[in-house]
Amino acid sequence: MFKSLLGDNTHFLIPLYSHMSCYPEEHNKYPHRFRPPLSLNHTPISLVAVMRLKVVCQPPYKSTEEEDDESTTTKMSDQYATVQKGSLKLKGIGVVSAGKKKKKKDKETKRLEQQINTNRNEEEETKSGYIDKRTPAQIAFDKMQEKRQMERILNKAEKTHKRRVEVLVCRNYRGDVDMSEIEHFMPILMDREEEGNLSPILAHGGVRFMWIKHNNLYLVATSKKNACVSLVFSFLYKIIQVFSEYFKELEEESIRDNFVIIYELMDELMDFGYPQTTDSKILQEYITQEGHKLDTGGPRPPATVTNAVSWRSEGIKYRKNEVFLDVIESVNLLVSANGNVLRSEIVGSIKMRVFLSGMPELRLGLNDKVLFENTGRGKSKSVELEDTKFHQCVRLSRFENDRTISFIPPDGEFELMSYRLNTHVKPLIWIESVIEKHSHSRIEYMIKAKSQFKRRSTANNVEIHIPVPTDADSPKFKTTVGSVKWIPENSEVVWSIKSFPGGKEYLMRAHFGLPSVEAEDKEGKPPISVKFEIPYFTTSGIQVRYLKIIEKSGYQALPWVRYITQNGDYQLRTQ
Repeated sequence: MFKSLLGDNTHFLIPLYSHMSCYPEEHNKYPHRFRPPLSLNHTPISLVAVMRLKVVCQPPYKSTEEEDDESTTTKMSDQYATVQKGSLKLKGIGVVSAGKKKKKKDKETKRLEQQINTNRNEEEETKSGYIDKRTPAQIAFDKMQEKRQMERILNKAEKTHKRRVEVLVCRNYRGDVDMSEIEHFMPILMDREEEGNLSPILAHGGVRFMWIKHNNLYLVATSKKNACVSLVFSFLYKIIQVFSEYFKELEEESIRDNFVIIYELMDELMDFGYPQTTDSKILQEYITQEGHKLDTGGPRPPATVTNAVSWRSEGIKYRKNEVFLDVIESVNLLVSANGNVLRSEIVGSIKMRVFLSGMPELRLGLNDKVLFENTGRGKSKSVELEDTKFHQCVRLSRFENDRTISFIPPDGEFELMSYRLNTHVKPLIWIESVIEKHSHSRIEYMIKAKSQFKRRSTANNVEIHIPVPTDADSPKFKTTVGSVKWIPENSEVVWSIKSFPGGKEYLMRAHFGLPSVEAEDKEGKPPISVKFEIPYFTTSGIQVRYLKIIEKSGYQALPWVRYITQNGDYQLRTQ
């Protein structure tokens, strides 16, 4: 049953907690990777829910007047929290129940009202002719202190907000976990978040909650059995993928507009706690978003659901048979302020777009180091792939025997495999920064960007994000190439270079004014981040040696291969 979800080749899955995961017999044979157990007794999911956190704000203070309304209606208070000329007004949306109840002030209420009265008295003194004898620096400092005080007050007021959980979709597959158990998830999550001890697995009694967050939604799976955590999380991410392909964006509005289809999908995705059909292309054949007239003589539901090759339908025909193969590598890099590389790795993937008729078999050959050593070509240029993950269509047994990637591909676009290389990577775009800060007046930047790849290659759409102080103003820029833009809401400068050839070096200078009283820098200096894309180039040196297409009709197909290197988490720290 797992074939439709992950196949028998989930090498990338790692057990998050040993007491929640199962180690199959294959783990001893292949210790470098982990597979979910073949026994279904170890992986039941009891309940899956999609929920959101709704914040209902209670006003931090109430009027001393009694509410003498005998009706049972509910009054909504709509007050606004703004700081205007030193006066404090608080905004919240709260539910105040009517009835003969006296509202007593607490200590926080009294303190807030005293602060408001004090600020109002200061405004009245100013209007009555009071002359402020403070220097401009003292006024700026007092305003900053007042702003921080207001922020502290507002932060305390936010703690009075009531957080209410709203379950949008919930499906109980096994019945061994009560539906009310899902209500315990969010309070536990909030408590852990306040303690700074968040975990992807939470517990309440004998129930385990495994959760992920997507946009403003929480996807939660529960289990009372010894569940394979890796498979549970993979299933939750698969739900996101399927829903996104159906509704474009997975968010609260799309869920509310498609309740019926979502429950149909959840019934097909899982049966009695075990993953079933999770291929969106197969699901779209019989779970449609458009109505149609019932035809008793029409075609039956697709046989691909029960076929051995469930990911591909029969009878596919194309006038022109083509295969497009993209090798995409992302470079993750972290460089210290002294210029030392602290972390570097390459995360790659091979994506395909298949437009082939019939049921073809494809064989893909790479310059794999293990293959070259086995065939006596150890001196040839090869790549040692790590943490390899394949699509379910790949015949894993054959890959283990002779390192040949053989498969019957799905129709259309899919990711064939992904890999990782934990190796030293030379920075493709090197950044040197000199920052001169003149006290209470200005700050100057000199940024030098140098491309350290071959001259025949060119980086496209390069963006260098340089952090600047939050209170900086009056920007001035000068650059040898490209354009520079200041984004004050992000406190950064973006230097954009459309085309950056290899072996080139460019310079950018920036000047900012600073206020006389500077804000305290408690969070440290953010690093410089770089975005880029280099076509026809791979950092690891991986190559597609051949792509053979075998089909019983013997037609000729055109294979196309493209290489792309792009940035991943690419950061360089500053002095």
